[in-house]
Amino acid sequence: MLVSSDKVLLDTFADLLIMQDVCGFAKKPCFECANCQKVQSGNALDIEVFGEQKNILVADSNKVVADSVIVPFEFEKKYFILKNFDKATEQAQNKLLKVIEEPRIFDKFILLASNLDAVLPTIRSRVETFRLPALSKEEIFSVLKYEPFDREVLKKSLDLCDGNLTKCLKILNDADFFQMQALAERLVMFMQSSAHMLEYASEIIKYKGKIGDFLEILNGIYVELLKTKYNSNQTLDARQSQLNVMASKYSNLALIKIIEQINLAIAKTKSNLAVTEIVDNLLLKILEIKYLCK
Repeated sequence: MLVSSDKVLLDTFADLLIMQDVCGFAKKPCFECANCQKVQSGNALDIEVFGEQKNILVADSNKVVADSVIVPFEFEKKYFILKNFDKATEQAQNKLLKVIEEPRIFDKFILLASNLDAVLPTIRSRVETFRLPALSKEEIFSVLKYEPFDREVLKKSLDLCDGNLTKCLKILNDADFFQMQALAERLVMFMQSSAHMLEYASEIIKYKGKIGDFLEILNGIYVELLKTKYNSNQTLDARQSQLNVMASKYSNLALIKIIEQINLAIAKTKSNLAVTEIVDNLLLKILEIKYLCK
């Protein structure tokens, strides 16, 4: 099982593990032989992927079990990549216990997850688990430097992505990201009264179609502030100086409670509640928490 919040990194590592096995050249993986090319293009007959378009359900687990008895066609092994495994239903995970614990000699299962705690203990005890470290700015830059991104925008994205390639790509491909980031930072820094609350609510509603993205950005800022509170050994660059100033306006308890409220608001965006109501309630909660947890 590979664990990371970076979905692009997880997908890449899964492919690398398979190419390491199937590569036809001495330097493994070579990225050039027919087998490596098949893995990279997604055209390998002996690789089955589940959980990419939708969460894994019992029907998917049943197909994995059924297909696990079929011998491989072109490789020595069959590979089952189970993406977003932490979001698979409990029943679906349970269905896979036996084939994961006692795989046939030609079967290999690669489970990808961002939240290990959401994977059943019985599954965790049957697999080898590897937590993938976050990438450095330099590593992400080396991946993206030949892409047609504006260099200044790429630099800003590297500063904000927390070593997460998936997040960096999302920032680079969202024309509204930096405006939403700036709005979220002003809110965190300056919202102090109900009058301010109404002002910020009206600005947030302009991004009504991207409210989930805005709340994720807001949540990310508060998480950064909490990390800042607990880590006094961070390098003091321009970004960290800004975080230090923002963090000074909140107690540790306030940050924890605000993060909880934002996560609740994110969950509500997936229901039929009005966006205006979600935003107003969240901003009111933030003001209350700041006042009560000084």
